[in-house]
Parts: sequence; C-alpha cells; structure tokens
Amino acid sequence: MSKDTKMKKRISKTRQAKMREKELKSTLKFGVKLVLILAVVIGCAQLFFYGKNVVAGRSNGPAVRIAAKNSEARNNQSDSIKTGEQGNVLGPSLSDSEKGRQQTPETIAPFAESSDGPGNVVQAAPPSGDASLDPAGGKNELFPVSGPADASKPMIAFTFDDGPYYSVDIRILDTLQAYGGRATFFIVGSRVSDYKDTLKRIRDSGSEIGNHTFNHKNLEKISPEEVASQIEMTNDAVEAVTGFRPKLVRVPYGAFKSQVPGLVSYPMIQWNIDTQDWSSKDKDAIAASVLSQARDGSIVLMHDLYPATAEAFETVIPLLAAQGYQFVTVSEMYAAKGVPLEAGQVYFSIPN
Repeated sequence: MSKDTKMKKRISKTRQAKMREKELKSTLKFGVKLVLILAVVIGCAQLFFYGKNVVAGRSNGPAVRIAAKNSEARNNQSDSIKTGEQGNVLGPSLSDSEKGRQQTPETIAPFAESSDGPGNVVQAAPPSGDASLDPAGGKNELFPVSGPADASKPMIAFTFDDGPYYSVDIRILDTLQAYGGRATFFIVGSRVSDYKDTLKRIRDSGSEIGNHTFNHKNLEKISPEEVASQIEMTNDAVEAVTGFRPKLVRVPYGAFKSQVPGLVSYPMIQWNIDTQDWSSKDKDAIAASVLSQARDGSIVLMHDLYPATAEAFETVIPLLAAQGYQFVTVSEMYAAKGVPLEAGQVYFSIPN
C-alpha cells in the first residue's frame, strides 16, 4: 500500500471520529436542553397546583370551621321528638330569627296515614276545661285582641298549622298587622320551647293560639290516655311561655271520626278551604285556592312552615281587604256570628 493511500485512510478515520464526536456532543446538548425544559415544565406545574391548593385552602377554611361549629351545635342539642310533618326541630341555642334562616322543615301530607304508633303514654293532668288563669292568678279571656269583629261585615278566619316557625310566622304577623287583622295558629307543643319569642309575638299581636297536639300523632290510633296527654302537654307548654292555655284543638290529619270526639274536651276546629300548601308549595296555586273559595264565615287551612305560604298570604290579604273582609280569629268569628263553640264538637265554617 502506497503512502498516499495510507494517508488518505488515516485522514478519513480522523474525519469520521470527529464527526462521531460532533454528533455525540450535539446529542448531549439536545438531551441537556430536553432535561432542562422538562424540569421547568414540572416545576411550573408544581407551583401551579401548590398555589391552587393554598387558595382553595384559604377559601374553604371558614366554611370548614363553620361546618364544624354547626356539627358541634347539632351534637350538643338536647334530644327532641321529631314527627314526619314537623321535620327537624332546631335547637334552643339559636334565636328565633337564626332558626328562621335555617332550612325549611320537611312535611308530609296532612291526610297521610301517620306512621306513629301508640308510643309511650305520657301521664298528664286531666283536661282543664274552659277556665284559664293569667300569671297573676285571675281568670281571663283566651287572648287579647285589637278590636271586636263587626258582625255586619264579611269575615274570614285564617288558620296555620304545625308552627311556630319564625321566618314564615313573622311575615304572616307583619301582614296581619298592616291590615288590622288576626289569625289562629294551631301550635305543635314539641316546637314551643324552640320558638318562644315567636309564640310571644303571636300572643302579643292579638292572634289566637290553638292546640295541634304535642307530637302530631293521629289521635284515632293512640290510647285514650295518650290523647289526653298530647293535648294537655301542649297546653302546658303554651301556658308556660304565654300565660294562656289554648281553648281550641285542631286534630292532626283531620282524624276525628271514631274515638276522638268522645275524648277531646275542647271545640275541634276543621276548615272548609284547604289550600294544599303543604303539597304544592306554589304561591300562585295557594293564593288562587283562597281567592276562588273565600266567603263570609270561611275557615282557611294553611301551614306556617313554607315561604310560599307567606308569599301567598301577602298576596291575598290586600285583595280580600279590598272586598271588605275582616281577618279574625276562629273564636272571634264564632262569637260575632252568635255561634257557640262547644267542647267535643267539630266545626268547619259558619254557613251563610
């Protein structure tokens, strides 16, 4: 092999080695750049998610603390008896207005079969009859009123079952006050201790407080002893707050056909206009039900648990007032019409 040939081969190998070295360096540079890019991307992603979690933690912190406090408050509440129609009874640690901002209680249809069995009989004093004592010890009328009903003008008695419930009752009472009216509130006794201020406002407004039993049980399905205890326990609870004992009863579910008339020693007040507010929860449907059936001497059934009921009431009162209606308690209406309310009897309305 000639010297020229050897030289050419040596030069070729040198060139190939330099090319391989150059390619290797290029590959290494690309790899380093790729690693740096990936590191930057991963770092940015970590910063993004970390920052997001910090912001979320800051925004959720108060909510978590509030939820924890609410949970603690619920756990600290004293045990209270709950019925299907009443739903959850809010604890006495809250003011009436604070309770009114809580979720509206769930209810069931007033005429649905009660799931309550006889339960434990709670002993109570026998019915106290018509006499009631004020805190000073003297006999008094049922509740103070702002003025007597005018028998020459049409009148209608609005009644509200299942309360007290602040957020709805306060709107009803404000509307009545604006139109010089009153109504009858049939109270569930187990709710009284949780809504004392609302109950006092009802009393002070001149409206009437009636008895809707203590636990809203079907009185046709419990023992005679428990029928008496359901009524008298409610009267005791109302009297402890207001100084007055209710003199009217509305039986739960409207159930009175068998044993109840012989056991309830109070007038039992039914209704001739059922708004079905518990079912529709529709203010327009509720208002239409009242306006289409209203007449002199009517008793209207509503439930003071739903905002829609308050809205409908605020709608119909001005319209009925424009027609000359007075808004009175059940007792006022029967007294004005000269119809006595007798113990153990059932009343739906006053016929024209």
